[in-house]
Amino acid sequence: MKEDIAAIMFEVGPDLFVPPHVLSVLIELFAGEKQQALSQQEQLLEHLAACHYCRTAVVVLLSIAQEYDRRNNDPEEPAHDLLMRFANISRTIEAREYECLGAYAEAIAAEGRDKAELRFPEVASHLRICLGCRSALEATVAFITESN
Repeated sequence: MKEDIAAIMFEVGPDLFVPPHVLSVLIELFAGEKQQALSQQEQLLEHLAACHYCRTAVVVLLSIAQEYDRRNNDPEEPAHDLLMRFANISRTIEAREYECLGAYAEAIAAEGRDKAELRFPEVASHLRICLGCRSALEATVAFITESN
């Protein structure tokens, strides 16, 4: 299974091995090589809740685990069920993120960036580190501004 994971990592993105991303920790957990203390688990969950890229990596790792089980004639259901549950959680998180991003964009268009940052400090903080969301925000603000 480690070979499968190593082969996929280039496709996922080597930047996910660099903090604040948690891909290396996730691989250790999936391989059963390391246990996390409760505080480390909480940090991991906080990061997964905020990072689309690491959530995508979890989906990739669970897919690899399911394929590994299939190839070795092991039951696929546990990995498959976990994959489906995690994918649903990830979609719910992303829908909530897009709602917040849209509300933030509307606030910028209506009140200006400074007031919007005060109303949405978590979104503003996330945008400082997430280029993808920052690009989506700028496109949304431009659309709202042009539409008015």
